[in-house]
Amino acid sequence: MDIVFVNSMYFQELHTTDLGSIILQNRLDKDIESIIINFDRLIREDKLKLPDSCDEIWDMYANYIERFTPRIVQFYTVCLTYPFSILVAKRLKKTMKDVIIIFGGPQVSAAPYDSLEKYDFLDVVGIGEGEPYFNSLIKALLASEDISKIPGIAYRNKLGKIIVNENPIGFDFTKDYSADYMRHDYGREFSYFHSHSTENEYSIDLQIEAGRGCPFNCTFCSTSIFWERKCRLKEQRVLVEEISEFQRTYSYEYYSLDHDMFTTNRKYIIDFCDLIIRKGCNWKWKCSSRIDTIDLDLIKLMKKANCYGIYVGIETGSQSMQYVLRKNLNVSGLSDKIKKIIDEGIVLTTSFIYGFYDETEKDFLETINLIEQCFIMKVNTIQLHKYFPLTNTVEGEKVKGSLALDLEKCDLSIAFNYQVLTSEVVDLLQKDPDSFLCFYDFATEVRRKYNRMDFLVSCFSGLYFVFSRTINFLIINYGLQEIYLSCEKIISHYANELQSRSILDSFYRKNEVNLFHNTMKEIVDYFLSGCEKGNLYLQEINKFDENIYLYMTCGFETEMVFKLQCNIFDNMWNTNPTYYKIYRAGGKLYVERLAKE
Repeated sequence: MDIVFVNSMYFQELHTTDLGSIILQNRLDKDIESIIINFDRLIREDKLKLPDSCDEIWDMYANYIERFTPRIVQFYTVCLTYPFSILVAKRLKKTMKDVIIIFGGPQVSAAPYDSLEKYDFLDVVGIGEGEPYFNSLIKALLASEDISKIPGIAYRNKLGKIIVNENPIGFDFTKDYSADYMRHDYGREFSYFHSHSTENEYSIDLQIEAGRGCPFNCTFCSTSIFWERKCRLKEQRVLVEEISEFQRTYSYEYYSLDHDMFTTNRKYIIDFCDLIIRKGCNWKWKCSSRIDTIDLDLIKLMKKANCYGIYVGIETGSQSMQYVLRKNLNVSGLSDKIKKIIDEGIVLTTSFIYGFYDETEKDFLETINLIEQCFIMKVNTIQLHKYFPLTNTVEGEKVKGSLALDLEKCDLSIAFNYQVLTSEVVDLLQKDPDSFLCFYDFATEVRRKYNRMDFLVSCFSGLYFVFSRTINFLIINYGLQEIYLSCEKIISHYANELQSRSILDSFYRKNEVNLFHNTMKEIVDYFLSGCEKGNLYLQEINKFDENIYLYMTCGFETEMVFKLQCNIFDNMWNTNPTYYKIYRAGGKLYVERLAKE
């Protein structure tokens, strides 16, 4: 094998093959033999078994790559999986001394010289977008030819000196596009999600690259650094035809358009939507947006053109923090805009971040207030992330001098794979904090007092599809701050349980939902400990939600009848019991109030 591409190793069931690897593979001459290895896919398709001990994972992965006897191995690096790539690559170099190791992706692009200086097993670093130089680089390496004139790479010369060649200026991927998904049979990968899903368990959408780059300059984000704030979008005709070809080949209905800021150019979006409508396309799509780039007219047009989902990063509900982070959204208009999106029937995801260096408790509670409004407005998915620093960002520089490695306080995106952070990984993190800032914590009042508020919001959002009545009652009557401070021991216990799960348990998403459900039960029990009528009403609506959850998760097919002391649909307390029926029809679940016992 000439070259093996190694995907980012997330240890998550839902992780798909990196689009960057597919694109680079398709830049290669046809006579260059290559393969992409996605370990997460191999595990979920039972083609590879995780070992009992996490310490054995890195050897197992390296041994698997060795089977192909590659001459070159290329790793795609991102911050959360960077240490895993290092450990696997190090093992490969030890057993295959002549193999050439290349690192590419956002993580090493931020510090190519440092990466080569720190890791002697690393031979070449690809900087930024690889399309302009990648094929030339691989051909030269395979032929043992000089690579000193190839732009966009860092390497060691024959004297051991590290050389950094700047990336070429002016590359426009939209004019030279090569993501031949069909060659990779990318669509077949998504057949797993279709065969292992229900309507509420997974978001089944096939990822298509729509563009690159973000023109904004948020202080916490590394995306604009990697793409140099150059926002580019595929030509509408090309994008529409690409998705239509997928639908003809695989019959998939839902597509995720991969771009950090798809709605930046209003005219582009209008023309894109008009083209979809004019062609009568029946596939559906979702995208990421900046909420102040869309208005009601555009939302309506996007909905008419089959847009079913929008992801917006709001980050903070504090106007002062909006300015500090250079996000610069007008907080006062956010709730109205969110409501307009929901009223049009578009599935909305709102993302928030807390725990910034400059954030006060007042700032944080303003964010929590906006999150509460999102729950009450029935936003489909609400994310709250604990901020982690990134290399070469303004926010990262602020905390560099006050970092400590405390993995129990890290963001949940790291905690989900806590068992993979073996002693060897921890040793790597401790020796090189500058390369692994995202794993480090720092102390602020907000981070100390609300250490696992991210877990509470994840729990409520993850269960909202069933427990919306219970969650909204708790939020309206108590608020997220009181819920968290009153139930902090419960929340911390289950957050720790999340970290203590086996690697196999953490790999599958359904186990996460079960853990959220146990958390919810204990929180409700806490607030049911009183005897006030409000608690009794909470008891009844929670019983209603629990019956639906039981019916869904246990796979009942026959109807289920139960009684409550309240009228759920009219929010009324009744003297006489009210009876309800749950049943399935046409693949959907229905709940009816019965007129008679």
